[in-house]
Amino acid sequence: MKILVQDKTGGREIDLAGEMIVGRHEDCDLRLEDAAVSGRHLRIRALAGGIYFEDLGSTNGTSLDGRVMEGGICENGSAIRIGETTIRPMASAPEEAKAAKESMSVLMTKPADDPLFQENSFDRVLFEISLLLTADRDLPAFFGHLLDILMRDFPSLSAAGIILWKNISQPELAAHRARSAPPTVSRKVIRSVLEKRGAVLFSDVPESALGADREIGRSLIAGGIESLLAAPIMRGGEVIGVLQLEAPLLPFVESDLRRMMVIGNIIGAVIEGATVRKAARAVERDKAMLERYVSRDVVDHVLKAEDGLKMGGEARDVTIFFSDIRGYTGLSETLAAEELVRILNLFFEQIARTIFDHGGTIDKFIGDAVMAVFGSPVRQPDDARRACRMSLEVRRVVDGISQRIQREKNIVAKMGYGLTSGKVVSGNIGWEKRMEHTCIGDTVNLAARLSGLAGPGEILMDEETARRAGRVVTRERGEMSIKGKARPVPVFQLVEVVE
Repeated sequence: MKILVQDKTGGREIDLAGEMIVGRHEDCDLRLEDAAVSGRHLRIRALAGGIYFEDLGSTNGTSLDGRVMEGGICENGSAIRIGETTIRPMASAPEEAKAAKESMSVLMTKPADDPLFQENSFDRVLFEISLLLTADRDLPAFFGHLLDILMRDFPSLSAAGIILWKNISQPELAAHRARSAPPTVSRKVIRSVLEKRGAVLFSDVPESALGADREIGRSLIAGGIESLLAAPIMRGGEVIGVLQLEAPLLPFVESDLRRMMVIGNIIGAVIEGATVRKAARAVERDKAMLERYVSRDVVDHVLKAEDGLKMGGEARDVTIFFSDIRGYTGLSETLAAEELVRILNLFFEQIARTIFDHGGTIDKFIGDAVMAVFGSPVRQPDDARRACRMSLEVRRVVDGISQRIQREKNIVAKMGYGLTSGKVVSGNIGWEKRMEHTCIGDTVNLAARLSGLAGPGEILMDEETARRAGRVVTRERGEMSIKGKARPVPVFQLVEVVE
């Protein structure tokens, strides 16, 4: 088509084929000697019956029939004004208009992995989309804002949509914006994008040139779509969706393919990021849930294990802690089950918190007893010393709870404690559908025995724990006969950890 360009020096007719950049800069397609015009002022392209225009961020702006606009369609009889220059579309011959209206075909395609599109700049559009990426939005909100930008950037668009699928046979319109009818979800268009792995553009050329895509063109014509651009949404090298733009006129040219392909890749990256964040949140949620049943160290160990959960164990050198309530049998006979559970939970909550605070791992709760381990799955050089500090703190916390229960219920509930150090087997024990991460061995059995032998509030430990703990104050309890032991065992009472 032809346009009429008029300035102070007069007027001239220019052929407008496809797209032109208008401005004062020497590399512009249409260069103007107008001081009020910016270097790269305006983008224009030919439409059937008018001109599509887009201001490129000029200093003095662009107006259509006296109204300042960032972009739009200048129809026959209207005028675009930039600086002291006006640009008007010149009406085409009737037979040209008729021929342009009655045809449709694939205009061009561009491979999705062509590096040229990655270097293309979108000016304001890309900048605004980049602002969306910095905001913490969910996917529907991101899709909506992005489509709003596209609908504004292309005023001649009738609809824009993002089509996604988990199963290619069931594509869904995830989001759309439309001035009237929503975008058409065409499996034929989607198949064309998948086959070419690139953007496709359907626009007005003789139908005889449709070739292999005649079926697609006819389906679009039947749907009242005269111009359609579909760009792939890529994630991990796979086409997972389509960004689709529709227009009743012809605003699309080759540069639009590159632009929409970049936006399609941005959408894919945002979807990938949202997927990763969702997976991370799920892991954190599951981890928090697991930590209600096993210690955080065990959870971390399980999540980091490359070979997953396997039956069996390995030798570990650890310190074991046991505690249980003195006179528990009497309490269970005296109290209702609900009240007994409430009291146990009062103790267990504070004991567990204290164990975690000192870097220990809760192995299990057994009735009225608590078993903890220092040194598995994570070993530290001062495991025994930290276990001693923890035991003294547990005793202090438990004594406070016991006094409160005695005041409220007139019930005496005291605990005894046992500490031992040595070799155990640590690992997953049970069967594949029901297992627990635990420690077994003579060191565990001895800690349980010492806990049972301890008096109310007393912390008993073996000689190895006393040696490993370093500077601690103890009292000798002499040698004790322990069930399962052939010889008496030297036992010590923990009094204080010397800092």
